[in-house]
Amino acid sequence: MITIDSDLFDFDDSLGYSLETFVVSGDFDRRIALDALARASERFLHVGQDGSEDLDPEEAAAAEVLIPSYVSDPRDTEQGIEIYVDGGGAMDAPMAATLRRVLREELEAVLATARVIAVR
Repeated sequence: MITIDSDLFDFDDSLGYSLETFVVSGDFDRRIALDALARASERFLHVGQDGSEDLDPEEAAAAEVLIPSYVSDPRDTEQGIEIYVDGGGAMDAPMAATLRRVLREELEAVLATARVIAVR
C-alpha cells in the first residue's frame, strides 16, 4: 500500500506556503523507487494549476497557466528519498490533487508499500 499525506502540496495557512517537499520512505529497492520518482517528476512539470496534465510548458506560459517551474533531483536523507517541487509556494487545490495522483500512480506501479510524508 502506498500512503501519501493528504495535505502534500496543499497550501498551509499557518506556514504561509504550500507543502512542496516530500520524503518517500519504506522497505523497498531504492533504484526502483528512484526510477518511479524520476517518471513522476517529469510528469509533475506538465501539471497545470487547474489540475490538467500533459501541458506543454510554452503553451501553458502563453495561456498564463502556472505549472511547476522546477523539480529537484531525488536526494537520499536519513528519512528517505526527498524531492522538492517548485510550485511558487502557493499551489491551487486542483494542481495539488493531480500531483498526488501522479505520484501515487508511479509508485503503485512498482512498489508494494511506501510512505510519502510532506516535509514541514
